[in-house]
Amino acid sequence: MKKLLFIILLAVVCKTQVYCQDIEATTSDGKKVVLKSDFTWKYADAVNKEVAVSNKTFAKSSSASTQYATKGEKVSVWYDANSWLKNESTDPVKAVFNHKSGEIYSMIIYERMEMTMDALLSAALTNAKSVSPDARFTFQEYRIVNKTKVMCAKLEGEIQGIKFVYYSYYYTGAQGTIQVITYTSQNLFEEYKTEMTNFLNGLVITE
Repeated sequence: MKKLLFIILLAVVCKTQVYCQDIEATTSDGKKVVLKSDFTWKYADAVNKEVAVSNKTFAKSSSASTQYATKGEKVSVWYDANSWLKNESTDPVKAVFNHKSGEIYSMIIYERMEMTMDALLSAALTNAKSVSPDARFTFQEYRIVNKTKVMCAKLEGEIQGIKFVYYSYYYTGAQGTIQVITYTSQNLFEEYKTEMTNFLNGLVITE
């Protein structure tokens, strides 16, 4: 059952890879839209315009002593190798990790391309909806993580009878675009929220 959960949720996460499939544009009356690769469009409404910045600061855990560095080492994620095992892969864009519990997982997707946060979250939501039509963001908050402003977002939905939750950090800027994603089933989220947050807080961006 745990392996099935991993495969199903991984299928959803893999679809959040952005590449250049969506382009954000502004209409003549000032409204932002997302132009999609299938020649359709939608309003760029994935980001809640009322998103606040948390008054807390977030830093990597003292137990996060193993580094996963992207090409150029400007973007890294530090994690606890005693809790998280990196899957063997030669993929230059994404890395997948399994937690020792077998009930939570994580993925890091990095691309050198810079885009707006609206476009990044719109692409992530649209791609999630392609396999889970009821997928939606249920929480969004900007956070200062290791001195860098990132978006924290929770995305929930259902696929093949499994109610899933993705708890993620998103960054886009001069160093490129990175999604640090943790995921599990909705009923296990509160139990593992601290462990998932610790993984996310390992994100370090060198300006």
